[in-house]
Amino acid sequence: MRHLPARSPSIGKVSTSLLRRPLGLVSLLAVIGVAFAEVASKSARQTFSTYPASLSLLTGFVTLAVTASIVDQIVGNRASLRWEDVRGITLKGLNDEIRSARDILWIALFGRAPYNLPFEMSEQARRALERAGEAPSVWSDHVRDTARTQLYELLSDARWTPIGAAVVHRATQQIREGLVRWAPMTALARGDYHVLSPVAKVADAIEVLEFPLDADVLDEKGCVAARYRKAMCDLWCHTLTGCVYVEENIVEVLYPARHWPSTARGLLSPHEQDELKDWLVHPESFKRVTTNRQQDLKDLLPNW
Repeated sequence: MRHLPARSPSIGKVSTSLLRRPLGLVSLLAVIGVAFAEVASKSARQTFSTYPASLSLLTGFVTLAVTASIVDQIVGNRASLRWEDVRGITLKGLNDEIRSARDILWIALFGRAPYNLPFEMSEQARRALERAGEAPSVWSDHVRDTARTQLYELLSDARWTPIGAAVVHRATQQIREGLVRWAPMTALARGDYHVLSPVAKVADAIEVLEFPLDADVLDEKGCVAARYRKAMCDLWCHTLTGCVYVEENIVEVLYPARHWPSTARGLLSPHEQDELKDWLVHPESFKRVTTNRQQDLKDLLPNW
């Protein structure tokens, strides 16, 4: 495992972080306001000379507030450096969980792992692969180039429905157990909220994929009902892309000086790769699109 070197924050980063804190920003504005008023306003100078005790209390409070913000920032930075190694281990563990969930979703589509690396499979991925192997005729009858076209055909095949339900449930278990295992330690090690939040979004999306596969909402042939298929394809492909996004996001946090595009980009269509690149530049768009695509499917489900 690579060691993450402790990186001392630059003065510019410390200053920016300080200004992002409400107390530090308000204190700085108060200092600037007092100085500007004393220089630009004669009445302000008269007020300050008339009430020197009040001015002294005000400047003392502002100085105390700025000092407290600086001390808090220094303590936070020292704690981050002390937990740097633990933070790296927990983020790598979380990254393994998201990659395993991605592999399981791929197994549900093609009956095989995306890469021939069985020694890296999680227990849930192994079980998903075993379950998919119980019906080889399903995969031989459906061979398509992209995840979207493959899934759209499988949704109308009653033989695939119980397999898909079982395998998607494995993916949900994988990502949920991963969050339970790693998220508390990541938070303790001052992990980045912007890393954990997308993982939780992906976990929610995978869970939503289970509902159209429930026996109570299948059509009379035992297939996923036609009204769910397009929205389900959209959310499934979005979730695969989201797994790759989270993977690259975590690696960028671990190694900010190195750009590392995931080999899993090869599993995505050109449109999905473009969408991934947009999310890496505008992270807020990932959350917005994920929420919208989940809601598109939820709106079709009865009694949601």
